[in-house]
Amino acid sequence: MTATDETCQLCGAAEMVTRLDRVRDYISGEEFQVRQCVRCGLEITSPRPAAIARYYPATYRRYAEVASHSLQLLYGAKVRGWLRRLPRSGRALEVGCGAGWMLRTLRDRGWRVFGSERTIADAAAGATAHQIPMFVGDFEAIAPSARFDLIILFQVLEHLAAPVDMLRRSAAVLDPRG
Repeated sequence: MTATDETCQLCGAAEMVTRLDRVRDYISGEEFQVRQCVRCGLEITSPRPAAIARYYPATYRRYAEVASHSLQLLYGAKVRGWLRRLPRSGRALEVGCGAGWMLRTLRDRGWRVFGSERTIADAAAGATAHQIPMFVGDFEAIAPSARFDLIILFQVLEHLAAPVDMLRRSAAVLDPRG
């Protein structure tokens, strides 16, 4: 275990305790521990993977028709719930947007939407399926002057080696009223 596995990314506390000793990743078969910060409660996998591409095979997010339809309905309902508390329009960015189901719902209700994905193939699939502007990569691909009224990190943070950094970068491009 590396020293970084023993330092909390969120609060900086130096003590992490093991919550679960052996958790097996269903895709790679690797075993991890789940470690928890004694001060703030943040939980992480240990050891932290150096790269995540191996956990996303070509079949990741390739759902059967019934599952795909159900997820689209669920994601649409989630976005409609958000819209009750959001302005009538704005600029939205979804990191790790997959096929763009959430962005499609926002766009259909007057929002300008943008999505990002990890690979060219995934970005192309989302762009083709719903005509959503997509880019590959992280916030480095966004102009420093860009601002968004809404940033969606739905089911993303738990996949990142540095989730707090992602939140900081999101805050940097989020409009003060966003």
